[in-house]
Amino acid sequence: MHRIDRRTAADHLGGRPAGRGGKNWRIGNIYKPGVNGNLQERVGAGPESAVAAKPRWQRLRPWVTAVFFSLIAAAIVYGARRIDWPQVLSALGHIPPSRLLLAVILSSTSYAAYSCVDLFAFGYMEGRVSRPRSMAIAFVSYAFNQSFGSLLGSIGFRFRLYSHHGLGGGAIAHIVGIGFLTNWSGYILLGGIAFTAQALDLPPAWKLGNAGLHLAGAVMLALVLGYVVACFVAVRRNWTLFGLTLNLPPWRTALAQLALSTFIWLAIAGTVYTFLQDGAGPLSILTVFLLASITGLLTHVPGGLGVIEAVFFALLGSRYQSHELMAGLLAYRTVYYIWPLLPAVILYAWLEINPPKLADHQAPLAPTPR
Repeated sequence: MHRIDRRTAADHLGGRPAGRGGKNWRIGNIYKPGVNGNLQERVGAGPESAVAAKPRWQRLRPWVTAVFFSLIAAAIVYGARRIDWPQVLSALGHIPPSRLLLAVILSSTSYAAYSCVDLFAFGYMEGRVSRPRSMAIAFVSYAFNQSFGSLLGSIGFRFRLYSHHGLGGGAIAHIVGIGFLTNWSGYILLGGIAFTAQALDLPPAWKLGNAGLHLAGAVMLALVLGYVVACFVAVRRNWTLFGLTLNLPPWRTALAQLALSTFIWLAIAGTVYTFLQDGAGPLSILTVFLLASITGLLTHVPGGLGVIEAVFFALLGSRYQSHELMAGLLAYRTVYYIWPLLPAVILYAWLEINPPKLADHQAPLAPTPR
């Protein structure tokens, strides 16, 4: 190993010894050892250089995001001004109590089912988290995810609450990933069925077109089938995709994930249909709901606010009076987005106030992907 003089090293690092004895250096450029052990290859720079080297699109991204959300807000305001709100309130008041009760039951069932999603990642919890507590964490994260987006809900709350149990970032990332895969597997299956069936015609302005929607449905069905078959016959169980490791579960687990997720999405669509059943059939409502959900996800608008409503008005506006359609969508948002936040807030407070029990802090076990 080559000996490097402290003063020479400081010169290489772009600074000088600071403080008594020269122990603290102001590091500017950072180098890594060359072939002969010399500090010769530049691999980074100080904060000022890092900012200067930041791509232009990254510097413009906050402004683009602000403009995008401003346009969304303007569109919502413009659309809201065209609606007769007194008639909307009147339509809300005329919703039969039986429909409201059915919608609450469907919504509650969907949330209860989602609370089981993290159990598919139980092997990554290292024996530190009990099943009931894992279900509580999943419920809280899902409720906040629906209204405030996945960054705060599905990801943020899981990282905070699971970290209380001593789980590391890698284990929590696997839990989030398995939850994501489980949740969207049912969507892909239902989307494949609904889009292939083509229960409605897309507007001419939609570039996707009926043929494109039909093709998308076929691709989605192929993806689901391919995933299940891979879980059944694949000899190699670990795959790396875009830097992420995917562990294929046993085929029975894959089918259980698919069944649970499908049930959740059907329960949500059933909640929507409860309020809109007078104008369109269940398959049409399911198709529009699935299109609205993916549109809301792609636009990154929390809760798909305004986006979901816009898709419903674009595809089903001709089958309802505007105030009736808006009343149904508002009722759906109230039942599925707003009221679950109350038990979620209470449950989250309980999880924060009551630390994990000693039984939850067993000796770490080797993760066993399922």
